[in-house]
Amino acid sequence: WRFDDGAGAAATNAAAYAWSMAAERAALCLNDKFVALTGSNGIFFPNKPPAFHATCASYARFSAACQLAVLTLAHFDARSLAFLLVAETCWQLPPWPAASLFVSNHG
Repeated sequence: WRFDDGAGAAATNAAAYAWSMAAERAALCLNDKFVALTGSNGIFFPNKPPAFHATCASYARFSAACQLAVLTLAHFDARSLAFLLVAETCWQLPPWPAASLFVSNHG
């Protein structure tokens, strides 16, 4: 992050923010699969009770099944999941958060 008023500071900060949000969404997608496979989210929440981890695992498995269904309906074209990831990420990125209103449930 740049805190100066120099040339390009706003663009640099916007790019850093956009990259970090896209990386966060990708990490969340991967974490869901990890929780679905292992049955625990103990890496991020080591002190939570087993019931919490069971609920997280159930949700992650349902989410993975839904994503597999979308992938199957799209004839295993990975662009379908990429489209959903981009739509989910675009709503929080500058300069046009309204872009996702056309493809997402955030509208």
